[in-house]
Amino acid sequence: MDQNKRFDRHFTLESDTDSEYTPQSGSGFVTEHTAGGELWRLPEINNGFTAYPSAAGRGNLTYFRTDVPNAGNYTVKISLSCPDPQADVIVFSERRRCVLCHAHPGPDGRIHLAFTANVCPIIPRGKETVYSDGAADVTIAGAALKELSIREAPEIPTVFILGDSTVTDQPADLPYDPASCYCGWGQMLPAFFQEGAAVSNHAHSGLTTASFRNEGHWDIVSGSLRPGDYVMMQFGHNDQKRKDLAAYGGYAKNLTRYIEEIRAKGAVPILITPVSRSLWNAPGGQFNDLLKDWADACRTVAEKTETPLIDLHEQSMRFILEHGQEGSKPFFHPDDYTHFNDFGGYLMADFVVQGLRKTGLQDLRACLRREDEMPAPSAPQGQAEAPKGRNPFSAPKAPAQKPAGVDSCLLRAGVSVSRAEFLSAACSTFLYLPKNVYNDVYPDVFGDEWYAGTVQGAYDSGLAGTPAGKNFRPAEPVSCADALAVLIRILQDRYQAPKTEDLGPETGENKIHKEAGRLGIDFQTPDGKLDGAQAEAMLKKAAAAASKRSC
Repeated sequence: MDQNKRFDRHFTLESDTDSEYTPQSGSGFVTEHTAGGELWRLPEINNGFTAYPSAAGRGNLTYFRTDVPNAGNYTVKISLSCPDPQADVIVFSERRRCVLCHAHPGPDGRIHLAFTANVCPIIPRGKETVYSDGAADVTIAGAALKELSIREAPEIPTVFILGDSTVTDQPADLPYDPASCYCGWGQMLPAFFQEGAAVSNHAHSGLTTASFRNEGHWDIVSGSLRPGDYVMMQFGHNDQKRKDLAAYGGYAKNLTRYIEEIRAKGAVPILITPVSRSLWNAPGGQFNDLLKDWADACRTVAEKTETPLIDLHEQSMRFILEHGQEGSKPFFHPDDYTHFNDFGGYLMADFVVQGLRKTGLQDLRACLRREDEMPAPSAPQGQAEAPKGRNPFSAPKAPAQKPAGVDSCLLRAGVSVSRAEFLSAACSTFLYLPKNVYNDVYPDVFGDEWYAGTVQGAYDSGLAGTPAGKNFRPAEPVSCADALAVLIRILQDRYQAPKTEDLGPETGENKIHKEAGRLGIDFQTPDGKLDGAQAEAMLKKAAAAASKRSC
């Protein structure tokens, strides 16, 4: 590539009143006024948060987006202003990949950071086709963005990551709570690298060594690989659920095939044993290492193929055993024993880097930040390992956002609307993004259903109205009362609607209609059911009420 023709832009941002992003300008701040349409609701191709900061809140949570001409690596340099010397600042790149955390401003009130972002096509959760990602995204908590420069950097090597939900880039809700959001260790790994290497995370929830290839994700990585790149692989959590992917059978065979194909491209494979679960259901309540065989098989493949190995299983299991079931809970997503929150994701990434420093990969090790530059792995407040002062991952509560237009792709005039379809349309309208992980909340909703991520997100946000363990009845026609109950909860959750009724699963229709009338969104049909046109009209009515409250 002609270096004189590389994409190279610089922005000086004098105040918080700088222009917002538009497709015409190709750069600027993203706020609740910007978001709209399907692409803005896919966390894999935006900044990974389920809501956007308002214009008034830019100084606390800033999302800046720059269109780029090609997929590939881009060196990004930013200057942040933070007048509070005790403030903790965190910076995310792309889909919530952490590039800086627990940072404090210097004597001049500034923080300067350089990192490399990777822009790459991806197959989002629930989709079957490849989506292009044509922009570099930067999200900042705790400081104001004052300068940003971005330059195409094709010579910089890429660290590609293959894996499952324990590795993937997980989205987060606003207000941002690092203890209750999901986090894969792959999205915390960039914080440990200088600008000399880029991380491209292609791990996805539910994937195995077989489905990563069969669903098209490997084609994206393989097509992007260049000599000098690296590929980290961690599988096992989902392989163990399939008989054809036994540890020393299909699992080991598939890992070996990936290694051969990576080396054929001139790239370097790195095997990572599956991170441990915190499972204590062995006799006597003892720790149960269900992934032992897959970790052993991964070690065996590494030895036979002379592939660098990072033993994350051993390191993570040692941590869990040392802290015990209760002591390790704060590092996992609440009520989960497999998936981490941001504290746990950062800790596991630190374990990965510790293992990387022990390998013979000198060139890649040279791209790591010095150990004395990195903050110690943090823990939730109140834990023995917690850093002093304010939580380094904290961010202010975002103001209510205006709803998007009603997505009517699921709503067809004259056709009955199911409970799953209405919930998905409501979450889309009010910008509740689906979760990457479905935790088997309801017996009749399965993780491979198209609406599973939306159901999980609605449950986590208190919108679903169905207790865990009970049937959700996703295919059942939605009633006016059930639909209104969802919308009332949304107005209460995001738009400060006063709460006069607790809309539990046993709440009668009369009370729901009364509450809806008080909020100005009541809607009734002759038979108490909704077809597509009626559901769309109900959503528009609720969106209008929400818009008035967010003004």
